[in-house]
Amino acid sequence: MPASGGPKAKKGPKQKRCLLRVAFNVENPSQYGWIVLDCRLSGRAAIYLNGELILRPAQSGQSHLKTVLKPGTCELLKRGRNVIAVELSGDRSFVFDCGLLAGPSANR
Repeated sequence: MPASGGPKAKKGPKQKRCLLRVAFNVENPSQYGWIVLDCRLSGRAAIYLNGELILRPAQSGQSHLKTVLKPGTCELLKRGRNVIAVELSGDRSFVFDCGLLAGPSANR
């Protein structure tokens, strides 16, 4: 759902915003010890897991980012429905493609 302007819009070209949400189910969140975020994006982005900011990549043109998320991110997963939300902003069109990969903790 694109939106123009916003609280930080300045004179000149209007800043655009795009908000995305995708739900996914997790049967047993305690089995995961790490999460890798693999995404392609342009402009500025803020990525949230269940309402908590998990990543705000440095702004660049168009880039591919693959990163292991900080320790504790797996604790944000809950049994049942989980939501990844992304806020994109900039003065051009957006590119965003994302995947999550999670695996067992070293203690399993």
